[in-house]
Amino acid sequence: MFRSLLGACAATLLLLSSGMAYAQSASDERALQNQLADRDEYRAKLLLELTHRQTLLATQKDRLAQQEKLLEDMRAKLDAPVTEDEEDAAAAAAQGPGNTPIKSVTGAKLKPDTVQAKRAKDFDTQVYKTMLARYDVTATEKNIDELRALLARHP
Repeated sequence: MFRSLLGACAATLLLLSSGMAYAQSASDERALQNQLADRDEYRAKLLLELTHRQTLLATQKDRLAQQEKLLEDMRAKLDAPVTEDEEDAAAAAAQGPGNTPIKSVTGAKLKPDTVQAKRAKDFDTQVYKTMLARYDVTATEKNIDELRALLARHP
């Protein structure tokens, strides 16, 4: 009788341990599925961000091309001599009815910019805008390279 009781206990213990092993493997399998789902979701987000950055890069390259074209036009205009018509137009604009003379910090009246000085200021502004557009393109290209490296590490 003792042997049959011992055999029944052993069978029960074996049954319980196999059930726990099954439960453990099912839990591990669910955890693995969740991990793979998270990984797939992460990869999908990376791919979505990559396409967004590539679209942004195309837009930024177009903007850079426009800024460089404007810069070249301004450079050509800066090198060209000032015509009398431009001087007359600038003088007429400075003496318009709504224009008040500009004063410096000390209170002295400032002379309006000449046509050539205005061209130089516009050119400097355009140089800044072009450099900013170049920086944007470079930064976006770097971001795209980093995203591609991440995608290569997580296939």
